[in-house]
Amino acid sequence: MISQKPLARSCDSCRQHKGDGSNMPGQRCGRCMTAGQSCTYLQPVSKPGPKNKLVQELREKVAALEAKLRDLSVCAICSQSLSTCESGSTPASQKNIPEAEEVDVDTLAGQFQEWKISTGFISCKPQFFGPASNVNLLQNLLVLKARHPERSLKAPSSPHRRSIYRNQFPVACLSFVSHRRPDILLLQWEKEHYSPPPRYVFPPSNVLTTLVDFYFENVHPTFPVLHRNSFVRRLAEGLHQMDSRFGAVVLAVLALGSQYSDDPQVMLDGNTLSSGWPFVSQLQTVLDPSECTVYHLQFYCLMTLYSMGASTRPMVWLYLGLGIACVRYHGRYPRTMKSEEELWNRGFWSIFVLDGLMSSFLGRAPAIDLDEYDVEPPLEVDDEFWDHGFVQPLGRPSALSFFVRFVRLFKILGKTLRRLYAPKELKSRMKWTPELQQKTVVELDSMMNAFMDSLPPHLCWDPVHGQGVFFDQSAVLHATFYWLQIAIHRPYMLTRTAHPDPSLFICLSAARSALSVADTWISRSQRVASSFIQNSTFISAVIIILKDFVNPRGVDSDKDQAHVQTAARIFKSCESRSQSAGILWEVLQDITEYKAESRDGVENSDMDAWALPADPLDNELLSLWLSAPVVDLMNVDWKWDPYVENMASNAL
Repeated sequence: MISQKPLARSCDSCRQHKGDGSNMPGQRCGRCMTAGQSCTYLQPVSKPGPKNKLVQELREKVAALEAKLRDLSVCAICSQSLSTCESGSTPASQKNIPEAEEVDVDTLAGQFQEWKISTGFISCKPQFFGPASNVNLLQNLLVLKARHPERSLKAPSSPHRRSIYRNQFPVACLSFVSHRRPDILLLQWEKEHYSPPPRYVFPPSNVLTTLVDFYFENVHPTFPVLHRNSFVRRLAEGLHQMDSRFGAVVLAVLALGSQYSDDPQVMLDGNTLSSGWPFVSQLQTVLDPSECTVYHLQFYCLMTLYSMGASTRPMVWLYLGLGIACVRYHGRYPRTMKSEEELWNRGFWSIFVLDGLMSSFLGRAPAIDLDEYDVEPPLEVDDEFWDHGFVQPLGRPSALSFFVRFVRLFKILGKTLRRLYAPKELKSRMKWTPELQQKTVVELDSMMNAFMDSLPPHLCWDPVHGQGVFFDQSAVLHATFYWLQIAIHRPYMLTRTAHPDPSLFICLSAARSALSVADTWISRSQRVASSFIQNSTFISAVIIILKDFVNPRGVDSDKDQAHVQTAARIFKSCESRSQSAGILWEVLQDITEYKAESRDGVENSDMDAWALPADPLDNELLSLWLSAPVVDLMNVDWKWDPYVENMASNAL
């Protein structure tokens, strides 16, 4: 009799219960002994099959390509991450699409959170639907339907679809029903109208590189909507020649960089006010509306900034509104430590700052309410460290520290405009009382003091030793701080009380400080002032003129006159590049001459007008601010070589 070799594996019962009885005495496991049964080994042993070498090689190749794409920071085509982009040109026959009954409920719910936008060759997922969305209600229905597949009807086959919904340019599709209805289409005539293929003409490479450097040296430090490393990399790869959206961003960058260039090639007939116009004139106001990418948001931010200094100031509101629509469309801003999400984050806060600045001009609350968004502050990591895990070296001050503090100031501005300057109806609902008003001002003052106390050393104002990027950032930050301080106390600076109101002294002190900062910065940098410094300078000059108008024989009257002249000198130095600066200089001259006609103080009864709605003078100033161009740039005889020749040869 031949003895059988003991089996070195668990019996059927142990395998079923995840146990191991191979080493038990008598080759019987404890479970079988307790149950009074014999150990059986009837279940076949599953042997791993041979690995498919080709599949393994393909997996390794895909992993290598994914790693390489991650190294490029952002997808060079659509600015989305690899996980949210996929080829849209794959034939339907090659797609492994599950049946409706096979879709997992959780997967279905997760896929519904985002809407796929297709550009014809790639698909991205930038849109987010909030809980109040009608789409969210549809999601609940689909989840319920997935839980009861026996009650669901089969989807009609694609040949039953009407031709108008097939074989057209695909604009959008829901990822979870893409197998049922692959295209929700933009009609061809609409696409031809809204999205005509642009043909951009870019300057020679040496001019292009110089203007890009001017932009990143002068604009980017105080308005970091872009990421320099990835922008320059895509530019070197020629993406601006292939992707019209990125090309539009490049032209906007060139337009802003032109304001710091003396090259006659970037002007019309040598007119410095037209700096950058040869690039702007090629751009459509609205980029392809069938999608919303981070390039759209960057473009609208940059064009808003450019339009602030141009003669067509109503365009500011159009670009700003489109940018706000972009951030609402995108919806969600998670901190994923991925380049494309950080670009969206920068874009969100950039449009938020512009919204606050322009809303304060009209005296209205900002359109962006932060309570509606879950968005993290910008990362305090310099551009060059994005490719190193988003880690700023210890002990090295970040250039993005400025932007984080800048955003914080505009958050305080939003609270100021929504509460101190709220309409009567809203104040009635808030039960606005003098006590609540005083409490609000104290609260805002406390925020401002905490802000100033928290500034890092490299952003503190140093008029003597400050230099470089940090000096520029400190100037913009402090000028904006003093402007905001004036905005908080301005409604109460001329109230009639038995004792002088501290708001008047706070406003005067802030105005003098703001003008001192602007004067020091202009004298050292010899560059055109940004819209933020121009805005602070103008308001500060008006505050000083107003004080001198009310009390012409007050203390420091001569010094204040010198401050007003400083403001005029600042605008005069900028008006060759910024028409808004020239307009503000004209307005300043008008109100200064008007004040000089009478050196007698105003009566106390006149102070009641301080709290009244805007009078006709304000409307005249508004008309001047929104006036038509003083130079008809559209009809200027172009002598812009070599660009004009290139444009003519391309029938542009």
